[in-house]
Amino acid sequence: DSVPVLKEAMGWSNNVVRVFAIKAIGKVGDSSVMPDLRKAYRDEDVKIRVAAAESLARLGDFGALEYLSENVKDNETRKDIRQLLIEIKTEKMRPPVK
Repeated sequence: DSVPVLKEAMGWSNNVVRVFAIKAIGKVGDSSVMPDLRKAYRDEDVKIRVAAAESLARLGDFGALEYLSENVKDNETRKDIRQLLIEIKTEKMRPPVK
């Protein structure tokens, strides 16, 4: 199970590693990490917040990503967040591949 390793990496000091771990944990689909992702969403680094919001959305909680799409000051980041929302919502609407 990769979740314990990814949860540990979420706490590292290297933000590149943290972003990778946070995004990976959202793709694993384990909702037990929701509290950890919500904590990461409050991080001072916007890249960490966006990664956490993306993973929360992949797990079904779109609120954080929608909030960021309206409130991030950087136009390019806001555009990227809105694109992520579209992609994730589209993925959720697709029927599973058999």
